[in-house]
Amino acid sequence: MKSSLIILSVCYVLTSMAQIPEGSKSKFPEIGKHCPDFILNNIDHFSRKSASLRDFQGKWLILDLWIKNCFGCIASFPGTDSLQKRFKDKVQFMLVGITSLKNLRTTRAVYERSRSLYHLDLPVTYDSTLAARFRAPSYPHIIWIDDNGIVRAITGSVHEKSLEKFLAGGNPDTGTKPNDDEVMNNPNRFDPRKPFLIHGNGGNDTDFYIRS
Repeated sequence: MKSSLIILSVCYVLTSMAQIPEGSKSKFPEIGKHCPDFILNNIDHFSRKSASLRDFQGKWLILDLWIKNCFGCIASFPGTDSLQKRFKDKVQFMLVGITSLKNLRTTRAVYERSRSLYHLDLPVTYDSTLAARFRAPSYPHIIWIDDNGIVRAITGSVHEKSLEKFLAGGNPDTGTKPNDDEVMNNPNRFDPRKPFLIHGNGGNDTDFYIRS
């Protein structure tokens, strides 16, 4: 049996919510643990309109959360599409965009414009609760899951060499992103509503010589 990898890019929309199956043991992805189950509805450009984590059993899966005003997220679509085409026998990519109800149309338009411009062959879904459950502190937010449903990494990008190593059974050679709790508990976290490097906002006040 051939192993397959699915890259799922997760979107946040108030009207098309992921259903959380009863019995999910974990609330959010944690490295080394089973990914919590989910159901995605209203999938566009895919062979089925809804899918759950269980539908991908025996396949490699990557969740990639993105938002419409994230340039890096959108710029990654052509590269992701190239990986889709190169590893079509092993890899299935799925994009899911994160947005509010009032911005749903513009989020969908952003993807459809990219899809037309770059001739993308990537499915997409729009969802709300899954993004909130998975506690992404920034975007893109990419969750790597092996064919046994175990979370193997949480990163900000997908690269060809890392993907090849991942498919061969190794861990991705990409930096691990913190989850939302780690960000909030970081004493050096940056609050954009306050002056940078003042009273410890983003770092120690004494770590610089000159500021302006």
